[in-house]
Amino acid sequence: VPAGQTRGQMVTIICGAATTENWDHILHGSGPGFTGVESGVVGQFAKASHGLIFFDEIGDLAPDAQARLLM
Repeated sequence: VPAGQTRGQMVTIICGAATTENWDHILHGSGPGFTGVESGVVGQFAKASHGLIFFDEIGDLAPDAQARLLM
């Protein structure tokens, strides 16, 4: 970790519980005014900033949602 920078936390995402519809919301969160989900939610990428994300049961995730990780 570079000087002056804190180490992030480890975040586990249980992919078997995620749906294609809420996958982007789980990863990126939502700001105020985002419709269809709770607003102001911090995404898992932000929570793990400078840390580690563990995708548990990624094989249970729909193929199109898996492909979104590669983009």
